[in-house]
Amino acid sequence: MFNADSGVDIDALWIDLNEASNFCPYPCNDLPLHQLCLPGRDLINPSYTVANAQGSISNLTIKTDLIHANGLADYDIHNIYGTMMGSVSRTSMLTRRPSKRPMVITGSTIAGAGVHVGHCRKVIDIQYRVLDYIYNAFHQQTKTGEPVLSPLFYIYPEDTYIYPIDLQFFYGDAILVSPVTKENSTSVDIYPPDHIFYDWYTGAQVRWRGETYASDVAFTDIPLHIRGGSIIPLRTERAPTAPPSSAKSPSMWSSHQVGTELLPDACTWTTANHSNRHQLWRSSLRGHFAYDASVKVETLTILGQNGQPQRMSTGSVAEVKHEYDGKLKVLTLQVDLPLTSSAEVIFL
Repeated sequence: MFNADSGVDIDALWIDLNEASNFCPYPCNDLPLHQLCLPGRDLINPSYTVANAQGSISNLTIKTDLIHANGLADYDIHNIYGTMMGSVSRTSMLTRRPSKRPMVITGSTIAGAGVHVGHCRKVIDIQYRVLDYIYNAFHQQTKTGEPVLSPLFYIYPEDTYIYPIDLQFFYGDAILVSPVTKENSTSVDIYPPDHIFYDWYTGAQVRWRGETYASDVAFTDIPLHIRGGSIIPLRTERAPTAPPSSAKSPSMWSSHQVGTELLPDACTWTTANHSNRHQLWRSSLRGHFAYDASVKVETLTILGQNGQPQRMSTGSVAEVKHEYDGKLKVLTLQVDLPLTSSAEVIFL
């Protein structure tokens, strides 16, 4: 908020896109004669790689093999830039409001940054993994007017008890969100409709009979449940700037359902139409595509699977690799199916 006498007042900062940029056109001619730290390393494609959506860790930022004025390679100090920005931001907030705890969330950090700042973790990761699901929800809203965020009574109008509930809501038609709204609370009262749901974090099946119950919640969690009979496309990794065509995308199937998935190319108005049909013993993927996408369905996770099938196959693989958790009733199949062609997964 802005006050004419004291200036701008803020409660928290989210510092994003604070990775260092390159302001020294290559090649820099004023480098020190000797490079510090261990010599002979591959600083562009190091041995211990990370799953970077943009490819090389030097893409779209300073080349990690460049040498700074003090002789240090950028590979060794790259994230100090964002860490120092977070530290200065926290100090500034403390100076302005010494009696109040500052909160700074940053994108770029290095070891020890947690003393001054927080880092985007579990919930933000979930948000980016469900980007395609969110896109589908907005597309449906554009076509039919169905809301992306809806109260419980919109999906369960026959349950009159839920009419006054205004804190829980559905994100799309498949994800039930039950946020903690009381300050410093580690529990929340959840009223689930009389339906089969699955815990987002474990995949365990839960069946409530329309009764309110108290759920213990960690400070880093938001209670989420998947409505039975839903198909949710998930990205395997958090890649906020990567279009679907550049990353594998698995689907999480929780029950028998026929659904539609629309995949944007992130550039044009065209979308790829894709239907999912899940029957008792056969799952099929059919559709037409407005562009040639290289995205694949890497895994299928089926929730609420009673018993392990004796055999699972696709059109190209006679025996699909899989894992089954008998306690949680979760079946995970490694299918690696392209979305640009029809495919079937058969259970025997």
